[in-house]
Amino acid sequence: MKKQILSVVMLLTFLPFNSFACGDTKDATYLNISATERREVAEDLLVANLRFEFEGDEARDVQNKINNVMQKALGKAKVVEDINVSTEQYSVYKYHPRTKKGEANKIIWRGSQSLLITGKNSDKILQLTGDLQKIGLTVTGLNYVVSPEKYEEIRDSLMEVAIEKLMQRSKRVAKAIGADDIKIININVDAMNPVIPMQQDRMLSMSSKGQEHSVPVASPGQSQIYMTVSAKVLIKD
Repeated sequence: MKKQILSVVMLLTFLPFNSFACGDTKDATYLNISATERREVAEDLLVANLRFEFEGDEARDVQNKINNVMQKALGKAKVVEDINVSTEQYSVYKYHPRTKKGEANKIIWRGSQSLLITGKNSDKILQLTGDLQKIGLTVTGLNYVVSPEKYEEIRDSLMEVAIEKLMQRSKRVAKAIGADDIKIININVDAMNPVIPMQQDRMLSMSSKGQEHSVPVASPGQSQIYMTVSAKVLIKD
């Protein structure tokens, strides 16, 4: 995919030399500068969330049903290579459904457990998801994201570009005020920038109650990754 830097935002602030105690600051100016880089990248990791739900008159029956179905689900998942599978929240609780006036108050037990599947082999994950739907699990989420390793790779690249632009801009500022010596006092790399999806409708899950389940369909989209770098620069004559 063609990678393109979409925008650069620079923020410059001049501070008087006598605002800081940093050695010999005679004929010196401090410059606060920051840059934000962003890039659109293709999502490469498919995430499937599934859940099995069951209710009954006895907590033991609900638990046994959930345990049996989830064991079967994990058995199907473990034979599939190149994917990661983990069980998520498991809960069993009782509730009192509404009854008509004069009827006895009945106790019903409900329970559920979730399953998380991730991987880059979308064909295997989609096929497994379809198989798990057949044994009673429901898809609660199916979407693509940027994998952690790709995220870090892109951010490192953006960081290098941002720092280079900070240096170039600092030198231009120094030249503009008649100085030619700059020194980076400190630099900060923002680690909290989010990944922002560019497209929301990436998934189409198909199943027909009472008919044979179809395999879900998913298509990756684009996300934007941001990186902000800020620095304090000393400009000396």
